[in-house]
Amino acid sequence: TQADPEAAVIIQSKRKNATSSEDWRTLGMYYQAHGFGDAAIQAYEYANVLGSNSKTSYLLGVAYATRGEYDRAIQEVAPIRGYSPSVWKQGYWNLDLGRFTEAETKFLQSIADDSTNVAAIVGLARTYLSQERPSEAIELLKDLLDRGGTHPYVLYLLGTANQQAGHAEIARELLAVTKSGQPK
Repeated sequence: TQADPEAAVIIQSKRKNATSSEDWRTLGMYYQAHGFGDAAIQAYEYANVLGSNSKTSYLLGVAYATRGEYDRAIQEVAPIRGYSPSVWKQGYWNLDLGRFTEAETKFLQSIADDSTNVAAIVGLARTYLSQERPSEAIELLKDLLDRGGTHPYVLYLLGTANQQAGHAEIARELLAVTKSGQPK
């Protein structure tokens, strides 16, 4: 990966002048934003050596997850308290690893902290679908729709849940108006 010329100048300057934990975290963010995952991880790790904090640990976890190192990502973000994405992202990472019980626990924990957390609700619905528990996914997604969650992906998941539950006509109607797959 090669950064565009303007970004390369900024990154070079940030690297040359980085002295504090915050400087190294910022450098890591620049690296990560421009596709330099390994360099981002090194910058975040060094930032944590200089002065560990939850923001850097969160970003380090996300960088590991981007590389597919979900266990390391979970290890980095698990100690973080009071930041909802650090909880529901663990749910998604566990879901990707096929650890449905752990994923469900993290999503439920995040929803308990904020019942309007759409990312956690969608993650929990996906977990239910992965476990062939479509009725629970349907209930959860219908509740989300009743509260105004009309994103096409929610409709897609609801259609998928109805399909899994054997409600062919409802599934056909919902899936006919949505794009398939997870949003990018």
